[in-house]
Amino acid sequence: MSQGKGSRDTLVIFLGLALVAIIGSWSFIRFARDQSSSQNQPDSSARQKTATDLRTISLQTLQDIVLEKQSDKDVRIVDMRPTSLWADEHIIGSENLMLEDAEQNFHPTDAEKSQNWIIVAPSTSAAGQLVALFRARGIPDDRISVFDGTYESWKEKTGLVVHRADPTSALDVTKITLVSPEEAKERIGRGGQWFILDTRSPDLFAGGHIAGATNIPFAEIETRRRIIPSTASILVYGANDRESFAGGVLLFDLGFFNTITLSSGFDEWKTKNLPVGK
Repeated sequence: MSQGKGSRDTLVIFLGLALVAIIGSWSFIRFARDQSSSQNQPDSSARQKTATDLRTISLQTLQDIVLEKQSDKDVRIVDMRPTSLWADEHIIGSENLMLEDAEQNFHPTDAEKSQNWIIVAPSTSAAGQLVALFRARGIPDDRISVFDGTYESWKEKTGLVVHRADPTSALDVTKITLVSPEEAKERIGRGGQWFILDTRSPDLFAGGHIAGATNIPFAEIETRRRIIPSTASILVYGANDRESFAGGVLLFDLGFFNTITLSSGFDEWKTKNLPVGK
């Protein structure tokens, strides 16, 4: 009888050890599976860091910069939208820099690395990619900010955008005051502070221009707008009526409202033997 009891005890011990082994194996398998899963999936804190590790700039601060209420003029505003959309309209003073173009062609100089960069992106993800590229190309973190919004929200809330001039647009037509060469000469002759803006190329300007004019080629007006006196009356013209119209619309969008636009451009001014500078 004692022999039978000993056999039962041995069986119980064996079954207990087997159960412990099974539980241990199962726990090991679960641990290994969990470890593998955690390695294959980004940690939630890492994902959160990716989404929030961006220095943001508010709409009000960006608006102050665009309107030049802040003293820091060494700012670059980059718009990541497709170039065609940027060309149609964009934030005043911004430049276009798509991610794919930046990856291939953006190699900042030492001077550019010291500038302050503001990114206007369609999404946080896109902004993060450009920020990472800027960092990799040597721009310090404290020189990079991301606008806390999109181009669309900026346009809706501020309206501070530049449009491509459209002579068929009723809105653009209302932005300018057209004057004939004779009327422009007569108005300037009345005296007062005038700034005459020639938007043609430097070569054409050197070949002759309205007496007293300053040459700022059309493509440079936004970046050089600070030299245009905000308190002066402005006469703007290009080579012809189309160029003059574009210049007038651009000045309106930039906030120069006391502007008259030469209806026919310099070509007609010259044919009427009005005062020309050399």
